[in-house]
Amino acid sequence: MRKAFRLPPFKVDRTLHTSLAVQLSDALRTAIRTGYYAPGDVLPPIREMSEMTGISCVLVSRAIRILKEERLVCPRPHIGIVVCDSKSPMWKGQTLIVVPGGGSIQYLTVVGDVLRDMLTREGYLPLVATVLRKEDGSFDFSLLEMMIHHQIDVTVQLHDQPEISQWLSGKGIPFVRFSKTVLDSCKNCLGTVLRKNDVAVGGFVELCRKNGVKSVLQISMDSKHPVDVRNALEGIGIAADEWKVVVRNGRHIPGTQVARASADAFTARLEKEGRKWLPDVLFFQDDYLAMGALTALQAAGVRIPEDVGVVTWANVNCGCGPIFVKPLTRMEANAAEDGEYLAKIVLEGLRTGKYNSGEVSPVFIRGETV
Repeated sequence: MRKAFRLPPFKVDRTLHTSLAVQLSDALRTAIRTGYYAPGDVLPPIREMSEMTGISCVLVSRAIRILKEERLVCPRPHIGIVVCDSKSPMWKGQTLIVVPGGGSIQYLTVVGDVLRDMLTREGYLPLVATVLRKEDGSFDFSLLEMMIHHQIDVTVQLHDQPEISQWLSGKGIPFVRFSKTVLDSCKNCLGTVLRKNDVAVGGFVELCRKNGVKSVLQISMDSKHPVDVRNALEGIGIAADEWKVVVRNGRHIPGTQVARASADAFTARLEKEGRKWLPDVLFFQDDYLAMGALTALQAAGVRIPEDVGVVTWANVNCGCGPIFVKPLTRMEANAAEDGEYLAKIVLEGLRTGKYNSGEVSPVFIRGETV
């Protein structure tokens, strides 16, 4: 890419009603269309262009923004304002989305799909990199190391691993986090969209209190779960225990296998112990866990909510729902809406240079199963 730190013949006319920003954008547009600037040329930096023309940096930036919206130029970090090629797709910029490895996480898959679609629709090319773990448990950054040599405007990290955040920070890469955790300090982190999954717990706890619930059994897997209700329940005097019915040992298990394992675990326990172990309410941390257990409970003749209440985590737009003959009482996360919220923050940052932080959270919906 050759640099062309020069301006076309241009003179500011302060007697015209046309703004200085528009005068400059008109002159640069003509220079691009007539070949004075060729595709790949780099325009003078904002400050230098300001000194050349006698126009303030603010107005020069406004002129460049006009050309960027017309896809005639594309500002690139560490390079400058690059003239686009009219014969090829003119992307406003490139983004890098860092996605979790180790198997498909459906919620984050949908969030990432929505983010990519919205970036593409707005003219930003989304690149994707997966960071996998090595056999010793450490992260393999080789793919990410290769990807960051592309001209990336911003990176979006779609998971919680602080090691990846620290790696990006150490490389001086500006990034946005989509995470359930807050980092005390992280250089080059432009903003965080925080997933506050515990927001819905309050509604569940209040429902248990009003209904006089005495005991809750939390059904889980041996992996990180979206939300834990035990402390909140015990804080108001409700007995809360946990039963881990699926052991994954760090392996990814497809949702249908999780449902089958849950159904088998409930079937075996009901056959061995009858119903005496059932609490007032079962809370499922995963919708596939709920799907399998509901099948086993119905097969054993257990009535819901007459014999046991059921509350579940539920992912809409991904996962299994789950589906039941009655509307389920649930903590519902909407991956498509969360992905759209994240995309709007990223796009606003790309347009203005200012990245905000925000929050997404599930909602508690009272159905007919408690």
